Amino acid sequence: MSHDRRRSQRYHLRLGLRTSSSVGDSVAVVTNISNGGLNLLCSEPPGVGETILVEFPDNPPMAARVIWSDGRSTGCEFSYALTDHQLSAILELGEETEPLALAGFDEAETVERWPGSVRIALILCLAALGWISIAWAISS
Repeated sequence: MSHDRRRSQRYHLRLGLRTSSSVGDSVAVVTNISNGGLNLLCSEPPGVGETILVEFPDNPPMAARVIWSDGRSTGCEFSYALTDHQLSAILELGEETEPLALAGFDEAETVERWPGSVRIALILCLAALGWISIAWAISS
């Protein structure tokens, strides 16, 4: 039997923010948030146990401790719980979404799997293949 340790309601949203950690400053996307913590998609996730600073737009930085990390998805617990007023203000900044699981998607599957350089190389190769096919068809 699994036991859910969450004490507050989670709100699903998409909101970009800045983070600071030992890895450096970066941009992350909040996928869900509660009074006690949040889930981030990070390009360079910090290590488990590390304390990071999250900077919501128009708000001072807040400290959060990384509880778990699974690839780019990172679960954090705020050092001090958000008040209902703070949480409401943050929710107004983001686009509230229904949980992806309810829409038939696994949230982990929506994470971008290929870096930008690989995607660009793939696009260029496909474009070159298209031009080669056209040249071959014309010369035949």
